[in-house]
Amino acid sequence: MKLLEMECGRGWNWEERARERAMRIGKAKSEEHEDVKDEDGGNKEPPREFWVDEPEMGLENVQWVVVDEADVLFDPDFQESTRMFLADIAAARGQPVPVISPSALSSTPDPEVTTTSIQSISYPFNFLLTSATIPTTLATYLSNYHSSLTRLASPRLHHLPPTLRTEHTSWTGGNKNADIERRIRRVWAEDALVHSKTATGPGPIKLSKVLVFCNKRSKVEQLAAFLDGRGIKCVALTGGAEARKRGSNHHLDGFLKTAGPAPTGLGLCDPAQTPHVLSTTSLLSRGLDFSLMIKHVFIVDGPGNMIDFLHRAGGADEAGKVVVFGRAKGRGSGRTEEVKQRVRAVAG
Repeated sequence: MKLLEMECGRGWNWEERARERAMRIGKAKSEEHEDVKDEDGGNKEPPREFWVDEPEMGLENVQWVVVDEADVLFDPDFQESTRMFLADIAAARGQPVPVISPSALSSTPDPEVTTTSIQSISYPFNFLLTSATIPTTLATYLSNYHSSLTRLASPRLHHLPPTLRTEHTSWTGGNKNADIERRIRRVWAEDALVHSKTATGPGPIKLSKVLVFCNKRSKVEQLAAFLDGRGIKCVALTGGAEARKRGSNHHLDGFLKTAGPAPTGLGLCDPAQTPHVLSTTSLLSRGLDFSLMIKHVFIVDGPGNMIDFLHRAGGADEAGKVVVFGRAKGRGSGRTEEVKQRVRAVAG
């Protein structure tokens, strides 16, 4: 999206976003405002103008395009923007390419799209994709529209390290946030026990950090608020979180690896003063080098697929543990058992 902004100018899609927002709000809310009468006595909404900055770069000289994390950039959330940008580069180089429908990336074949109707896309630049995983949707898209690409892959490369343990824990049936809190405090109780057996002198107990993955933004925020109320400082990070700062990762201090010496000071080992829990969505499951102090990754909601699971589990130290929550019996227990079997398949 940033590249599109640099190419088209800041604000290029604000009008479209405003229309989408108005559709979400609906007519009910718009009726709360006074109608604007035109000269003929009719009703119409005042037009809103959006300023679009001058583009910051051109695309006509682009010769190589490398799409990193291709499985993400070609998933349903980002594929439209990705393909739009690639098409803009092709057009700028004087060789426009056909624009295909989003259904082309669906793993479920579109009955209207037949093998004979598929038009292969040939970009006028060197096209390179890198990805840790190749989901079915991406494989289908590449086979249909970029069949001439050379694919170099390592089958079954992505498995959990054999030293990374997995644990399946059941909800008690009550407050799920309370279940998560209890499991966090159990992690720290185990840290205290290890400290008592291995410490060679006085000093604070170094409590490990815990990374918690939820599927929904609302759950991330609710869990963080609950833990804060229970005396556990928690960083909640989602796509729209206020903690995100342009050009800075200071909100993740303590959770990422650092090149220098570890920070010291009063309160750094106290979870009531310094965040020891990071709650997030899949936003942070890729591309970050987490601290070795993250010994546990909690997966609160069942992952959409095992690719998501592998990326989330990768946040834990190789000698750590992945804790997967689920229902042991009753409604939803079948899904839990299915997740267990799929986790076993990628373990070690």
